[in-house]
Amino acid sequence: MATYFRICPRIWYEPWDTDMRYLALYLLTNDRRETEGLYRITKRAMLADLQWSANRFSRAWDALLEAGFMDYDDEANVVFIRNALKYQQPENPNQRKHAVAVVEQLPQTHLFNDLLYAAERYSKPLAKVLVEAFPNGSGTLAEPLANRSETVTETVAKPPAPTPTPEEHASEEPFGFADFYKVYPRKQGKAAAVRAFEKLTMQARDLATTAARRMGQQQKRSGYDLKFIPYPATWLNQRRWEEWQDGKVPPGWEASSDGEPDFIHPMDANSIASLGYDPFEKTGEDDA
Repeated sequence: MATYFRICPRIWYEPWDTDMRYLALYLLTNDRRETEGLYRITKRAMLADLQWSANRFSRAWDALLEAGFMDYDDEANVVFIRNALKYQQPENPNQRKHAVAVVEQLPQTHLFNDLLYAAERYSKPLAKVLVEAFPNGSGTLAEPLANRSETVTETVAKPPAPTPTPEEHASEEPFGFADFYKVYPRKQGKAAAVRAFEKLTMQARDLATTAARRMGQQQKRSGYDLKFIPYPATWLNQRRWEEWQDGKVPPGWEASSDGEPDFIHPMDANSIASLGYDPFEKTGEDDA
């Protein structure tokens, strides 16, 4: 276990309530955590540490899962903090050797594949040693690792694969797209959204996903009509996530003072103009 962990300041700007933020900080700093973000911890142990009621814990826990902060394997009692490696990677061979030893002690879990995926993105040296240590997904590791390890091995040890054709390229989803599309409230035009998302930098992808999650939560609270939400490709190409940064909520999204949804009526031309885009714009995007 590391003696300290790095925590991104963005945790204070996430649209989370106090319990969600407290639970996230606990998962990032408790004495069972490992640097790579994959470690074993039972819900009973978490309840004992936090001294919360089961209902209070469940509300914050389910909300963090929905927000994509972490994943949990209930059968193995293993948690994976999805962006742990983004902010802190094993810095030398000894630390990477320790990471292998930690994985060896874990029960079987499908979350090992997620660790490999994160290592491929944020720590190629760690991905390499994990694949070398567990080339076939044997021992305590998840069975699907056999296929995943081949992919990582190609990335870290083999020459680059041939450039895919446009058709093949269009069928692939860039890293992070699944997270974005899961929380974006309007599920239409997926292929075009993939192409738009792929053009973004990693930082922009993170910002867009965070904003899409906030927008989806606000849509549920306000009752905002889905037909006035642009297709995801349009939203991405126009960098509409910037409207949701720094805690902002775009005009028309707020709930009215009487508690009724304050979504825009389709015949209200002034309200439509305030959106800054044509909700009925023909984009040529295909339905998902």
